[in-house]
Amino acid sequence: GIMSGFHAVIGSDLPERFPRLRWGFIEGGAGFTLPVMHQHTRRDMSIGVAPFLDPKPLRADDIEAMNIFVSVETDEDVPYLTRALGEQTLTVGTDFGHNDLGTELGAHQTILAREDIPAGLAARMVDANGRKLYAIDPGFRPVSKPPSTDLPHVEAAAGGPPIVVPSWVRARGPAAAALQPS
Repeated sequence: GIMSGFHAVIGSDLPERFPRLRWGFIEGGAGFTLPVMHQHTRRDMSIGVAPFLDPKPLRADDIEAMNIFVSVETDEDVPYLTRALGEQTLTVGTDFGHNDLGTELGAHQTILAREDIPAGLAARMVDANGRKLYAIDPGFRPVSKPPSTDLPHVEAAAGGPPIVVPSWVRARGPAAAALQPS
């Protein structure tokens, strides 16, 4: 799974052998990385790579140097994860199209709106870091303006999947009642 893959990358010479390769750990949140990094440090001590009782845990700059990127879930402790993983590694995804528990169509807006995440970090997470992961030209803009920080209104019909009701529909108020999910 995702934890084993992450451990395989940080515990091997793969980043050195393939220095231009970018490693993306997507759709699993970022919290899993911390115990894996801890176990990696314990493993190094137990096999003699590092002196026992003198742990050398991976630092954020080590993770960044390995070209590792990890997508966060919007309710994770991003400031804490940033200290452990670095500002250049965290990305945001929506799981668009899966319609499962991980789907969050407003994920980018949620990260941009969070008051505990500095604006510069939020911008890197929703834009620059993803561009670096996927090698998208920083000058490419699919739209002419930055994304809105308004959160989409998500509703679920009785027993049905959640759907996003666009703000223009909600703005029409009572006249849009026929367009609202029941």
